Amino acid sequence: MRKAFSILACAAIVIACHDDDKVSKTQLLTDGTSKSWNITATSPEPDEESCRPDADHARDNAWTFSNDGSFVYDHGTLTEGEVCSDARNLTGLWKFTENEANLLITVLYETGNPGNTFDGDTLVLAKIEAITAEILMLNIDDEIATLTPN
Repeated sequence: MRKAFSILACAAIVIACHDDDKVSKTQLLTDGTSKSWNITATSPEPDEESCRPDADHARDNAWTFSNDGSFVYDHGTLTEGEVCSDARNLTGLWKFTENEANLLITVLYETGNPGNTFDGDTLVLAKIEAITAEILMLNIDDEIATLTPN
């Protein structure tokens, strides 16, 4: 009986682990519909304080990914830092590339001003270092940006 229970417990663990593997990167990034993220850490940390993720104008930003492949960057209500600022809201597209190893974000236009177009310019092309429901780590030219859900 003990052996049968052990076999069933092992099977349950394998099945549970297998189900976790079925959660797609799209599901993790978008929570099934859309999900907003904020950059909460960078490595190395910028020398200029107003360029760091904990600067007032950076903490209220939102990077929203939708499961239809659309993307919106909202700079929030605070936009000015001493040196770095985030003065534009942007609308674009996102997709995984290289067998879901990379995240590509392109910009189509300035949100609220569709006449100001960017023709699909690349905003971010990053290697995905980690992605879970609670963390997204992107490597952009050997600099790591850590995002967490808003």
